[in-house]
Amino acid sequence: MMNKTCNATLIPLTTSFGTIKSAIDSLTADDETYLPSGLVWGLNALSEQAPLTEGKAYDTVGPNKDPRKVVVFMTDGVNTRSLSGSSHNGTNRTEADQTTAQLCSEIKSRKIEVFTVALMVPDLATQSMLQACATDAVHFYDATNTSGLTIAFNQIAASLVQPYLSR
Repeated sequence: MMNKTCNATLIPLTTSFGTIKSAIDSLTADDETYLPSGLVWGLNALSEQAPLTEGKAYDTVGPNKDPRKVVVFMTDGVNTRSLSGSSHNGTNRTEADQTTAQLCSEIKSRKIEVFTVALMVPDLATQSMLQACATDAVHFYDATNTSGLTIAFNQIAASLVQPYLSR
């Protein structure tokens, strides 16, 4: 199953809260994790180039301000899958962790702000990888329960609100 499709359809960038909420509500866990897939699709979603074209061009004059690009990357598990040819049915966690770290570096090199959330992840190596993936220590959240997850997302949302002044 993992070699062909995910169990959910990717939602391109949208301003439709209902679309996003419905997509989140339909997510289910399949007991397997390959973190690089989420990072790749997060990066693709922010681009104006195919396969997803809803993103805007990167800010070429400033540090990610116009438009501000942000990835919020959450996991509830460790890499249990890795690449095997063109499939994701390998089990080399070290390889998958290295790919995750490389993708995090690539995303941050494009001046994309990265928030990471570890949801009930007791594995210290994965927590450390997520801390390193985040833009800085303030961008990493260790949610040890659902209320911690709510707090994390509320804080992320508050940090994304940009005040607007007008005359």
